[in-house]
Amino acid sequence: MKQIYKFFSFFATLMLITPSVFAVDLTSISNSDWAVSEMSRARLLSVTTGTGGQKEVVLGVHIQLDRGWKTYWRSPGDTGIAPTFGWSGSENIANTEILWPAPESFESAGYLSWGFETEVLFPVKVTLKDADKDLRAKLVLTYGVCKEVCVPIQQEFSLHLPNAAAEQSAEKNLFQQYTALVPAPLGLSALAQRIEIRHLTKNFLEVTVDTNNSFENPELILEGEDGDFFAVEKTVIDRNGNKVSFSIAADFVNDPKRILGRKLRATLIDNSQGAEASVEIK
Repeated sequence: MKQIYKFFSFFATLMLITPSVFAVDLTSISNSDWAVSEMSRARLLSVTTGTGGQKEVVLGVHIQLDRGWKTYWRSPGDTGIAPTFGWSGSENIANTEILWPAPESFESAGYLSWGFETEVLFPVKVTLKDADKDLRAKLVLTYGVCKEVCVPIQQEFSLHLPNAAAEQSAEKNLFQQYTALVPAPLGLSALAQRIEIRHLTKNFLEVTVDTNNSFENPELILEGEDGDFFAVEKTVIDRNGNKVSFSIAADFVNDPKRILGRKLRATLIDNSQGAEASVEIK
């Protein structure tokens, strides 16, 4: 229930912002300067121009890429570098939570990776220590960009949001675009109603997913402990299209004999829709 509440809370924040969009001039924007590399550029944005006396505000980390370059999701797959976000030195931040839009899959030379090309915005829920004070955010962003080679990039950003009226940012549409791509918790997503993980043999799992609709091109990402490895060997959609089974090759880094009862983070993606759940292996 806590995960569902947090999901509703975040979208309630955006919904509270949205009604005033048509009543204000969207020329003001709160953002850092662009930090530019040879193959990408990035900036730190806010969806509003002030904190509005609220305990929670929404920021965004926006990355744009040169043609042919890619950047990566929190679980990059066989290759790539996952982004990290450091907020040390910020003032009036109690907590941050990165929301991860559903990634694209890329395959090259037999290696599968998860990430983004052209651009991505990572929405960030920021809980303030004091709703009556300004927010001064400092971010150290580390991310990888890959083409024929992978290059790690580290950039720094600063953003000041005063304790003032929360007028709309001109980047409102960008925030809504990428917020809509964040996989919803199982039970709130129209994509999937049930996800089950079964342990078949020592190194194989079977994941089955049910939907009330119809699957078209479902993809699955499993995440466990650091060092665990999962690879989809086979995907089968039933004749009615409302059930899909994934055969997964698994390599567990810690005590592979004790697999039953472990929980894995399962993310299902199909045509830009997403569903996510913590699922126990049975």
